[in-house]
Order: sequence, then C-alpha cells, then structure tokens
Amino acid sequence: QRKEVATLVQDGKLLYEMRLFDEAEVKLREAIKQDPANQPAYYYLSLIQEAQYADRARQRDEMQRRRVLEVEGAW
Repeated sequence: QRKEVATLVQDGKLLYEMRLFDEAEVKLREAIKQDPANQPAYYYLSLIQEAQYADRARQRDEMQRRRVLEVEGAW
C-alpha cells in the first residue's frame, strides 16, 4: 500500500507541474484517503490551492484592466 500511495503522490506532483490541477487533486486526495498522515500529499494540495488562487487573481486583474480600457475608450 505504501508503494501505491507513493505512486499516487508522484502522479499528483507530475500533474501539478503540468498545471492539470483537477487531476492532480484527485490523485492526492486518494493518497490522503489511503494514508492520512502523508505529508507530501498535503504539501502538493496546498501548492495546487495557491496556484489556483493566483490564477483567479490574475484573471480578476485582467478583467479589471479590460473594464478600465473600455471606460477610457468610451470617453
């Protein structure tokens, strides 16, 4: 079982690095389900959450910039 959990964490890490966050999260949550004390799985889950938050922040900033440009263009 330890080998299976390690494989799940490694797969999750690889998927995270490929920015396939949803798929990575599934693998990491399965690893945690099988081994609730697996710290690397929690670590990569936290990295995924941080990356998703940063992505949403960038999207909000971009939307805000577009709105400002639309208002300026209308003037």
